Amino acid sequence: MNGRPVLFGSSLKNKGMGIQLSFQLLVAIITAILVLTALSMSRGISQAPKLVEKQTQISSLSSCNFYSGKWVFDNQSRPLYNGTNCSFMDDGMACQKFGRKNLNYLYWKWQPNDCDLPRNTMLLLISTGHHC
Repeated sequence: MNGRPVLFGSSLKNKGMGIQLSFQLLVAIITAILVLTALSMSRGISQAPKLVEKQTQISSLSSCNFYSGKWVFDNQSRPLYNGTNCSFMDDGMACQKFGRKNLNYLYWKWQPNDCDLPRNTMLLLISTGHHC
């Protein structure tokens, strides 16, 4: 109609190309999923010692006397939060939010005599039942 000859079977050839491309895309997606799964599994295996370490921390904390200890200055892992924008902090405790200049109080932590508290103590305390 527009001056070009119509080839018989050209639409079949285009459908075949579409199926071939769809198959190649499916193979690429499956390959990507397998690679990502293998990577995540290898990371899971390498992180297994961390789980054992956390279990050891939990068991050592279960025998810890949290009431016997002292306050120690720690400027390596502190402060754990920014008091000016912590939405969970009560205004009565938000010294920094209301202009306190001396912020050294943020660098003190409680250190029990019998054990060493890890940085993520709250999660461990909750899991051992010491939060009550």
